[in-house]
Amino acid sequence: MKRSLRTGLFLALGMALITGAMFLSGACSQKGKSNPTDSTHLCIGVMPSIDYLPIAVAEQQGFFTHPIEIVRFASPMERDAALQTGSVDASVTDYMGAMLLHSKGLKVSLPIACQGGFRLVFGRNKELDEISDLRGKHIGLSSNTLIDYATERALVDAKGKPLPYTRVEVQKIPIRLEMLSSGELDAAILPEPFATIGAS
Repeated sequence: MKRSLRTGLFLALGMALITGAMFLSGACSQKGKSNPTDSTHLCIGVMPSIDYLPIAVAEQQGFFTHPIEIVRFASPMERDAALQTGSVDASVTDYMGAMLLHSKGLKVSLPIACQGGFRLVFGRNKELDEISDLRGKHIGLSSNTLIDYATERALVDAKGKPLPYTRVEVQKIPIRLEMLSSGELDAAILPEPFATIGAS
């Protein structure tokens, strides 16, 4: 018997980076807004994925010499907007996100790199067993991200030609998982821990 939710493909290209402004303008308050009176308070924007786990553990264990605040965002768009407006001092992002921020005039540096992963998860009660079964199917992802790039590179047929499918833009990761579980999507690209939840 087939599992109702199956993991189709592990996209190992999910490399996450800590991306911070080259010139930090200050820190943030409890609401995630810049607080110029406290230059030692670092505010870091993160997504709901395990990429920021080292930061969370370091904070919990007291490894930081100055206080930090972790601000969680549900979508890359919200995270990047916060970095652009100075609401956060740094963020966990990917190469695509860093390049987009740079193209918009934000001076960024990439001081830390950590490996992260994404999975292509097949939907509940979908007759999907391999990549070729996704032809013409609805796949949830977020544009202008490493997930977007990796999906384009991975979804090819046996001859190496792009596999036609319908892109469904779902920026917020929790909503993407919800749509997959409800059957609104045939498949979705998800980071951990959402990929494991979706595949269970």
